[in-house]
Amino acid sequence: MSGALLLVFALFGVLHVGVALFGPRQPARIAYFLFLGGLVTSEFAWFNIIWSGLVAYGLIALGALETTAGVLWLGLLVLVWLGLLFAQVRQSRSRRVLAQALDAGIGCEGTDARKSRVDQIALLRPWRPPERGVTRVDGLRYGDDPRQYFEVLRPSDATATSAKLPVLLHLHGGSWVGGRPERQSRLLRCHFAARGWLTVAPGYRVSPAATFPDQLLDAKRALAWVREHAEELGADPELVVVSGGSAGAHLASLLALTANDPAYQPGFEASQTSVAGCAAMYGIFDFLDRNHDHPKSTRPGFLANVVMKSDPDAARAAWDAASPIAQVRPDAPPFFVVHGDFDSLVWREEADSFVRALAATSKASVSYAVLPGAQHAFDTLVTVRSQHVVHAIHRFAEWLRVEAQSGAAAARG
Repeated sequence: MSGALLLVFALFGVLHVGVALFGPRQPARIAYFLFLGGLVTSEFAWFNIIWSGLVAYGLIALGALETTAGVLWLGLLVLVWLGLLFAQVRQSRSRRVLAQALDAGIGCEGTDARKSRVDQIALLRPWRPPERGVTRVDGLRYGDDPRQYFEVLRPSDATATSAKLPVLLHLHGGSWVGGRPERQSRLLRCHFAARGWLTVAPGYRVSPAATFPDQLLDAKRALAWVREHAEELGADPELVVVSGGSAGAHLASLLALTANDPAYQPGFEASQTSVAGCAAMYGIFDFLDRNHDHPKSTRPGFLANVVMKSDPDAARAAWDAASPIAQVRPDAPPFFVVHGDFDSLVWREEADSFVRALAATSKASVSYAVLPGAQHAFDTLVTVRSQHVVHAIHRFAEWLRVEAQSGAAAARG
């Protein structure tokens, strides 16, 4: 009996490691399961080695190796552990890939990304990012809807200085239908707050109750509110960097590319909604999939029925307006796009097309990192990869900060 259990356990491991190592993205109807299996297996490879080893030890103690078949199944399990070890090593390659992307996009400043260090202690509590030196500010709202609130994190020692804090405005994901600001990308936001940034994560109205562009309007309202209340927040209204993941990256990109557009600022048309730069992780950039980057995807039907509530052929202008790839412009701010090459929910080819279009049009820098072996939502918890990504985005934001300060000094001089 224990030998049969070891067989089932080994085959289960082979299935998951196969998904993690080879990144299948089809068929579309099981894309979510491919995403979940790949994410949990690859991002927590070291944890999977430990717990599966303990289970195998227990089965062996029950006599799993008393038959030749049991020995063979154990051999199969050893191959699984080797695959997990490779997945763990591949995570570490993210640092070099991110550094090279920043080198190509913003020059030698980006080489500092190579100096990022992994907090090994934080890996022991992947569900809870370190919050040392961070203070949470509660009770801030920018509208009357229950979802129009902020989670604000600031440096604990911010009151000891009169310097204005640069702002990271982070937009959560959730397929435009869910998600909460306090639950996503907390490692990123805590990292920034502990290093002298004010991190502001707004909620926004979601579908199906909301219809796009309601989500984008809320993101702009949130940004306008932050600028209007910059003095009481201790924020620098001139230095705001926007970031986001998945649907949040879609909104962040649109916010960056439609700065001060009165069509998306009803009632606050005169508000300043430009940003210094945009960091977009595993984002959606083309609602129309004009380049056929994601064949057989179920997303068009979902968007038409739930988010846009219109047919893409009958309302192409609205779908174009909702696609960052159709909004690229020469005066776009600097972008840093990060995507996983195994993303089964949003294929990396879509990010490829967006980056090509942006680089061909924008006069600002465009940095692009494709992370080997990474799935969608790779920054959900604290891992080796997510720490490297956070360090790289912080390097990008600090470069924007230096550039803004240099520009301000030149203007004064």
